[in-house]
Amino acid sequence: MSRVFLSHSSRDSRQAVAVKAWLVGQEPGLAEEIFLDLDPHTGIRPGERWKEALNQANTRCEAVICLLSEHWNRSHECAAEYRHAESLHKTILCARLEPVPDTGITSEWQRCDLYPDHGATTEVEIGDGGEPVMLDTVGLQRLLDALRALGIGAEHFPWPPPGDPDCAGRIGRLASDVQPVMWQARR
Repeated sequence: MSRVFLSHSSRDSRQAVAVKAWLVGQEPGLAEEIFLDLDPHTGIRPGERWKEALNQANTRCEAVICLLSEHWNRSHECAAEYRHAESLHKTILCARLEPVPDTGITSEWQRCDLYPDHGATTEVEIGDGGEPVMLDTVGLQRLLDALRALGIGAEHFPWPPPGDPDCAGRIGRLASDVQPVMWQARR
């Protein structure tokens, strides 16, 4: 179950892939924690109803990253994702892909800028044969710091859980007890 939902317009797919790739490159524990519909491992699979899958992922997550652009602002699906997250009191992280005005539905949230306009840039190769995606280095770092501040990442789940040193052993014993029962039920 992903803890972060990445909301983006389909017209900004390269940037969405680049943002996730950069975040995972900095914090490998985020690989399974960020839901991106396009991701071949954790995204929407062929045969799934995409609107339903997006809604379920948005419902389960703890935070939503909105990659704001004119395309995002005009997308009914992106607005629905935002409103759904807002109604569930999710943390919303706004990151602008271009200099869109602060007057839209996300205007109450502090944002960071990812468009390369005002400082150092980071090139992110996304492996699609195209040019690397250029993103603002400071904006990327601010986004990563925000996720860290929320406590999102594998490093925030100590194993075994504190006060339960035999948790792994009990889970292993439970699995070995359940497996024969499940096999018998299939006969």
